[in-house]
Amino acid sequence: MAGGNAEHLRGQGAKAGLPSNAWECRFSSAGNTSRIWWTDRGTAHVPVPAGVVAVHTLDGGRRLVHPGDSLEVTEGPVQLRDR
Repeated sequence: MAGGNAEHLRGQGAKAGLPSNAWECRFSSAGNTSRIWWTDRGTAHVPVPAGVVAVHTLDGGRRLVHPGDSLEVTEGPVQLRDR
C-alpha cells in the first residue's frame, strides 16, 4: 500500500481473544483496522471490540454495531470495520 505501512495478523481461538472455533485475520494500515471473523464449524457469540462501528457480510449486507454488542459469527466470514 502506498503511503503507509500495512500489518496483517491471523489468529485462532484464545490466542486471538476468540472462542476456540473462531478465526480472525486483522489488517491495519494508516491507523485503520479491519478484521475478518469466521468459524471453522458451528457458531460463536463474540462481543464487538472497541472501535468497531460496522459489520459487513459477503452478500453486501452492512449492519451498524456498538462495542460490547454480541455478534453471532458463523462459517460465513464477516468483516468488522473500525471508525
